[in-house]
Amino acid sequence: MEKLYISRRFDRDPNLKIKFYAYSETVTSQPLEIEGKVVSAMMCKSINTHHRLIKQGWKDCTEAYYKQLQKENSPENKTKVVKNSGTAKKRGRPKAKRK
Repeated sequence: MEKLYISRRFDRDPNLKIKFYAYSETVTSQPLEIEGKVVSAMMCKSINTHHRLIKQGWKDCTEAYYKQLQKENSPENKTKVVKNSGTAKKRGRPKAKRK
């Protein structure tokens, strides 16, 4: 998995899309929940794009995002899936009975 750099803004509406054009990529903002708050966030692949976003007034929240992902994917937060003990229904057309 490729590491993404995450930048956020609290002063923008998270539901509105903001486009940012850089030399190496074009990034569109999306709503993202970080530390219990829904923010307008941009995920970029290039560190240079990330630095340009920071100069434009966006805040770096890459570490907070990855800590949150690690916390959500920890084994203590995963629930155990119980399989159905009965017979599973078959999909599709029932076969014709032969005489």
